[in-house]
Amino acid sequence: MAEITINVTRRTGMLNSKTQKPVANHQILTDDSTGCVYLQSYDSIVCMIDSVGRIFLNHKVYDYSKTTKKYRNMFLGLTTKELNRQIINGTIKMIPFNPVIHEVIK
Repeated sequence: MAEITINVTRRTGMLNSKTQKPVANHQILTDDSTGCVYLQSYDSIVCMIDSVGRIFLNHKVYDYSKTTKKYRNMFLGLTTKELNRQIINGTIKMIPFNPVIHEVIK
């Protein structure tokens, strides 16, 4: 399992697509020190976009529930069909990771 340290410099709530109000349990974490952006669902990191735009999915939770899939797709700007195609062709990588999250928001 790859251990990743996330130094959270910004935390932004995902918005409900119908009401445009922040959703409590799905957040975007930004680490300005690495340029990586993460989608967090409850206490799990679902996926990461690195500083050059590569997408990495947490193989344990990326499709955990209908709600996780919905916000994952919104975060990535992909449909499930497009996501699956990119997983198959290797554009999107599936990796096991359990990040250590440090809040450094000022």
